[in-house]
Amino acid sequence: MKEYITVREVGKALDKSKDWVYRHIWAGNLKAILVGHQYIIAREDFEEFKKAYEKQREAKKKDREK
Repeated sequence: MKEYITVREVGKALDKSKDWVYRHIWAGNLKAILVGHQYIIAREDFEEFKKAYEKQREAKKKDREK
């Protein structure tokens, strides 16, 4: 059975606001399911998104150091 987390939990794990998480959901960058009035994210989808996000952050950091 899949484990799901909330938008708040995603934001807390990445040290970002709920609005930031919603923007990524609406842009299609983070897969989420709307249940009633709340989005939930499969833990495996979050882990995939987190890896891509961290990789992108590292690339930007390296570019700034040049």
